Amino acid sequence: MDAAVSKVLIVRSGSEHYALDMMTVQEVVYHPELTILPQINGFITGMCRWRDKQIPVVDLGLFLGKSIPARSGDIVITVTSGNAAGLLVEEIGPIVEIPGSAYIPVDKNLAQEQEKIFQAFEYQEELVFIIESKAMIKHFS
Repeated sequence: MDAAVSKVLIVRSGSEHYALDMMTVQEVVYHPELTILPQINGFITGMCRWRDKQIPVVDLGLFLGKSIPARSGDIVITVTSGNAAGLLVEEIGPIVEIPGSAYIPVDKNLAQEQEKIFQAFEYQEELVFIIESKAMIKHFS
């Protein structure tokens, strides 16, 4: 993300909120039909049909190292470097504009897997972490 104003989609997994850069978000699918797969990489929960092809669906909480999978949710379809994936989240929030000056670098002690979360910002008195879509895609591209 650059220093200019960026748009992000805020989502919830568990009790925490995260943000996805709108440059990667293609679509939101509410109450999707999932083909459940055995835990291939631990965080891949299944496949869903999107635009006439099957794409992997990643459970955001499991991707970030949480031990409890989402009970249900909606999918945010992202496309990064030409690779599509679904991100299973428990709640879809608003799209917000974040000025470049509002970004907070994430300390490695705060986010052990810094490749997955590289910045944060404050929104409604809560710290929201920005998910790095490229980190998710590299596991199955």
